[in-house]
Amino acid sequence: CIGVVYSEAVWDLYKRKLQQGQFNYDENTALEIVTRLTYIAAGNINTWFTGPPTFSGCGSQSGYRAYLEADDDDGDLTNGTPHMSAIFEAFNDHEIACPTYQIPVFDSGCPNNPQTQPEITATPVNMGVQLSWTTVSNSVEYEVLRSEGVMQCSQGKVLLGKTTGNTFEDSGLQNGREYYYIVVPKGVNDACYGPSSDCAAVVPSAQPYFTVDCSDSSVIDFDVNRVPASVSRQCVVTPYDG
Repeated sequence: CIGVVYSEAVWDLYKRKLQQGQFNYDENTALEIVTRLTYIAAGNINTWFTGPPTFSGCGSQSGYRAYLEADDDDGDLTNGTPHMSAIFEAFNDHEIACPTYQIPVFDSGCPNNPQTQPEITATPVNMGVQLSWTTVSNSVEYEVLRSEGVMQCSQGKVLLGKTTGNTFEDSGLQNGREYYYIVVPKGVNDACYGPSSDCAAVVPSAQPYFTVDCSDSSVIDFDVNRVPASVSRQCVVTPYDG
């Protein structure tokens, strides 16, 4: 039963505090922020909360402090963190935060953060997917993530990689199986998230490994006296990737 308290705090952070109010993140961005915070914070938590209700998250290894430290973008909690107010509200709603006179709460950090979502294009190839997306101002890099299954992008995803460019190729996939992708622009620090792209669904399929061009201009012999008449063409075969 004790685990319900902090699990609900984390759920509220993802589903309510980050997707509403001043942050108003889309579902995928909120999910990736909370996934990152949970992954980093979990290893530093000794006891999620101690003492009586109201404010029981002041311990140096409490869940509340671990989440704040995971969110911090410069190693100094006294000047705030990018999502500090959302973390405080989520934990405080369940009485496992720390009073603001001990840890002042204000959002700061992530200067010149990306503000627009990239528009993603997913193209199927044989046993793979080629991804491309539009450039987002102030992005230092992009995270590329993939998921599978009936929940599509509304679940945990695999971080395929990070890139400063606008393309990414995912290989080794199963033809005929549906995959889902998002691209998240990042700012000057790993804690700095711009809005993610929409979820792109794509099904890899077998593709020809070459193109054949037999245009009308390639006719090299036209014999009307032959029965039936015949046309000979010179075709150009071009393999992919040279």
